[in-house]
Amino acid sequence: MMHVSFSQKWAGLVLGGVLILTACNPWMGSSRRKPPIFIIAVESLGFENASCEESLGTGEADGIQELCDSALRFTHFYTPSTLSQASLASLLTGQEMVEHQVLHNGNDGIPAQHVTLSERALLAGYRTAFFSGGPPFLAKSGFQQGYEVFDDEFHRTPEVYTAAENLLQRTLNWVQEQKDPTFVTVFLADLQFPFVRTYTDEKKERERSLVGQKQEVAESLGTFFRELKKKRLWDSSYILFVGLNGEAPMNRRSFLWRENLFRENVHVPLFIKTPNLKESRSIDFLMSMKNIGQLLRDTLEQSSSMADFIMQKLDEWKESPPSHLLIRSDWGAWWMDRPPIVSLRTQEYLVVPQKRWHIYHSAVDKNEGTVLFEAQVEREKMRWLKGRLEQSYDVMKEPSDVYEFMKDFRTAKMSIASSSIIASLRREISPKEKSRFREMILADEALQTESWSRLQKSESSLQRYVAERNLQHSVAVTLSGSCERLFVEKPREGLLRRCRDPLFLALLDWENHRTGADDTQWEKSFVRQFRSFMSAKQLAYINLYLELNWDIDVFSMLGPSLTELYLHLPEKANLRRRIESYRIPLAMSFPGVDSINF
Repeated sequence: MMHVSFSQKWAGLVLGGVLILTACNPWMGSSRRKPPIFIIAVESLGFENASCEESLGTGEADGIQELCDSALRFTHFYTPSTLSQASLASLLTGQEMVEHQVLHNGNDGIPAQHVTLSERALLAGYRTAFFSGGPPFLAKSGFQQGYEVFDDEFHRTPEVYTAAENLLQRTLNWVQEQKDPTFVTVFLADLQFPFVRTYTDEKKERERSLVGQKQEVAESLGTFFRELKKKRLWDSSYILFVGLNGEAPMNRRSFLWRENLFRENVHVPLFIKTPNLKESRSIDFLMSMKNIGQLLRDTLEQSSSMADFIMQKLDEWKESPPSHLLIRSDWGAWWMDRPPIVSLRTQEYLVVPQKRWHIYHSAVDKNEGTVLFEAQVEREKMRWLKGRLEQSYDVMKEPSDVYEFMKDFRTAKMSIASSSIIASLRREISPKEKSRFREMILADEALQTESWSRLQKSESSLQRYVAERNLQHSVAVTLSGSCERLFVEKPREGLLRRCRDPLFLALLDWENHRTGADDTQWEKSFVRQFRSFMSAKQLAYINLYLELNWDIDVFSMLGPSLTELYLHLPEKANLRRRIESYRIPLAMSFPGVDSINF
């Protein structure tokens, strides 16, 4: 939903900073001279996905190609983290992760003591807004700081994200409503949803894949840029377009997606379009989010041409560019108490310290696939590399059940078609590989497809009971739990009191009141709770598909719930039909499987 919020430290900043800004900031009182600034950040957009050699859009509708032709292009730009909140926090603060302490995609947010670009823009006379197309940037993530408007309005719809075209149009509408100059951050979430249908301007359906979503983003950007030109905003605007992280390919078998610190996952596109830039230009030295954040921070304080200042600053950095970048993943620490993984990157080398040092000559080995021995690197260079890494991170900690399952799940995702993930998970496995998470996913899939013979093999007595009832077998399953006994016994006060599942109890309440005068009240109460539960379960499955990229509970949502199982009893057909009339799925399957419509 849309949030209009100021930072908690706004009052202090006003008291301590407005007088200073009024006295020495040349922009105060001269808002006509301030140009609009757009930061457009994209989830899962690696450098190769924004190549200037190959068009993603159709015809003129390719905003990335427009940037290739009219913006500064940074060819050696790297994100500091595989997790997008940590990356964007470095851009907005101009600081390293160890300084701003946003390490993952949780709800910690940027600490209040750090002044963000949006706060600086706000004090300089800009109207500020953040438009989020989807998770992980929700209002609860703590990124409202300095933004007068934080819009994550996709929560008001059945969709789980806002498509780039609609989000950019909403952004433009807001900009046009403002009388003062605007500083806007836009987060495009589209590339996380390759299984969603997208359409061209001619209403032709694209293929449901990552390629289709890339085309959607490129063409939506093209439309947005054309609208800026029509509104006479293009020439005066500053546009920063950046990928927050990449997409780890499946051939890195030893690395999970969010722990992959190789080029494909951390080398990201950055374009900066400034007013009156006569021709595109490549910036070919090493840079990261921190550097660009500092550049924008200093730019906001300029009295002279901001464009001239940017070029002057880049020319200075060219003479003495950063010698190295530290890139890290705190995904394992966030999800399962594993140590963070850190890599060191220079213009020539990638170093990943594990149980032993993994060194890659990335200037020659573009795919970073050949590990060098320390003896193959010049001794002084090796000493220098080790000196830059103050700490060696041991990732060989005893793996947890979740970590082992995620490795197994990633192997299943190596199938060409996303719908074959279930088939991969269903294959015969050894007892050592067997995972309760896998079993719960397969049980959900069996219930979704009403494959009773498969559900009958479940280790859960309740799932076997439901399967045998549908197979019309004589049931030999004993149900002993308080909630489970409500499947076979009349609701009694003692059983109801001991059952701790509120959704299941809400269903029983409705069922017990269906013939009463207040039937509608109980029905609406259950339907509201069930819709919310199934939406949460859908998000949990998408988060699993994304290999745990969002701060959304997954593992407690896997497997059929009591309510889903109860509704699949043969004698509950009338209840099922009633609920289906509300267009709520009665069971949840996996993203990409055609039997469920996302």
